[in-house]
Amino acid sequence: MRSSKTFVWLSLFAILALGTQAAFADINWIQRGISNTFDGAQDVYAADFDGDGDNDALSVASFSGVVGWFENVNGDGATWALQTIDGAYPSGQCVFAADLDGDGDMDALASSYSYDNISWWENVNGDGLSWTLHTLTDTFDGANCVRAADLDGDGDKDILGVASSADQITWWENVNGDGSLFTETLVLGINGARVAEAYDMDNDGDLDILASAQGIIWLENVDGDGLSWTTHDVNLDFDYASSLSPGDMDGDGDIDIASAADYITDDITWWENNDGAGTDWTERTINDFFDEAISVYATDVDGDNDLDIIGASRYGDDVTWWENELGDASLWTEWNIDASFSDARAVHAADFDNDGNIDIVGAARNSDMVKAWISRPEPPIVIDITPQLNPTIVSQGGIFFYDLMIDYNIVLPTFGTIWTEVILPNGNTFGPMFYVNFFFTPDMQITVTNIMQQVPAMAPPGEYDWVLSAGPNQNMALGTDSFPFTIVAAQAVNGSANQWTSDGEDKILAAVNEETIVETGTTLPGEFALSAAYPNPFNAMTTLNISLPEASQLNVTVFNTNGQQVAELANGSYTAGTHELSFNANNLASGLYFVRAAVPGKLNQMQKVMLVR
Repeated sequence: MRSSKTFVWLSLFAILALGTQAAFADINWIQRGISNTFDGAQDVYAADFDGDGDNDALSVASFSGVVGWFENVNGDGATWALQTIDGAYPSGQCVFAADLDGDGDMDALASSYSYDNISWWENVNGDGLSWTLHTLTDTFDGANCVRAADLDGDGDKDILGVASSADQITWWENVNGDGSLFTETLVLGINGARVAEAYDMDNDGDLDILASAQGIIWLENVDGDGLSWTTHDVNLDFDYASSLSPGDMDGDGDIDIASAADYITDDITWWENNDGAGTDWTERTINDFFDEAISVYATDVDGDNDLDIIGASRYGDDVTWWENELGDASLWTEWNIDASFSDARAVHAADFDNDGNIDIVGAARNSDMVKAWISRPEPPIVIDITPQLNPTIVSQGGIFFYDLMIDYNIVLPTFGTIWTEVILPNGNTFGPMFYVNFFFTPDMQITVTNIMQQVPAMAPPGEYDWVLSAGPNQNMALGTDSFPFTIVAAQAVNGSANQWTSDGEDKILAAVNEETIVETGTTLPGEFALSAAYPNPFNAMTTLNISLPEASQLNVTVFNTNGQQVAELANGSYTAGTHELSFNANNLASGLYFVRAAVPGKLNQMQKVMLVR
């Protein structure tokens, strides 16, 4: 660890159900609850339904029979409002969006499995507020999947459907290009037909059909007009393929396939197009125990110009993405996004906050949830430590000085720790030298100068690294930085310098408290916050500060690890400003306790304190 300005970003555990930030690889995911009452949320698709330039989310509630789109109100993925398209569409299975009438706005499509129905709704005024129903068919037995694409190459959108009970793959030609007349053409009757995607699988300029039917097949659009089809097998033993997503996974210029298989196989797999013509395929398994893998979508999640894969696990209640590390699909790294998305059914991806990065939206049926995960490529914690002497050379028993800056890009407050370690000349890590427990708050920045570090007299001469890290705990660094220093032999060793002592802890705590304490005559706090307890760990007595931006009712209580209340520090009306509270634990046993501060209409603030006797 010889380089300075190094960032390490790992998982930050969720502390709240919605709006929680987590960090995976070099992406932080901010959970945004779109709805938790969309009864039987079955499928989801991203498109701009109101023509305001940002992406919204289309979904179908299979239990309540609602087809609706959720308006991305401010264009940042934070606030959503349901706009109902149809409130009487039971057993909805699949949704899609396309401009079917050629008027420049997004229309909506859906299929109903139990009612054998495929319908589309015309976005009358282009603002997503007025819709006209058009029923394509109500005799499509077990309508399971619907898509829209130009299958005959005439410049308008046609409709592609899969009927699982009828074992059919069918498309309807948009005869006049305005959605006023559709004619049906059977592509293939095949057992096990389940899902289909329209894609140019052979790179000949027209759209073919990729399908799940007794394994995975693709149907070549021979003349480009959708009237003649040739079947090509990808793999007929890959049973129960629930989702397919074509794309160039290995960056060689031809079309590969990402797939999810539920029931027996539980696989997330990609299929390599060996000859580029789609006649020779090799299966490459990414994860063979992704429990009930129900949905897959290939897209460039991390913005490095190669295709990654997003997946949803139905029984695992899981949304995960796999990073295409080298861009050639030879190495995949798995990053969990959400492990509590109960009965996940579908995922899709789009940019919901207009920052140029890919975000994710999902539907979960039994939990009635539609949720978005907004990506934040910047690290949650940025640390910059700078030695005052460069190079830093110190004698045995001597001292060196450094400055630090810590910038917290978190969304919600959470517990945190800052700690230091040293990398010894033999490569081993020793420490922590000191650590500071406190409460991270959004947009907090800590700057500390002239931190003094004592070097032990018995430290052997050699090359060292000084490391400062921050995160939820000492096993999880969300940010770290380091600089090298050299210890040289001293002519007269100070025998009293027998450990790595520092004044850094007090300086950092003082800087943290400056972020929340309001002095008389200064500006009132901008938000409700509970500062870090000091001291912590403590013996019998510790102090906390509560910041109130306005006069409020305030309740501050202390709980043990069994959830029992052991103390009440505040309960009543408090003026705006910062209030100091003391926690006297004389009558309590040593151990971990939780301080909770509550204000009506605000998210509760929590903090851990450790009583040590």
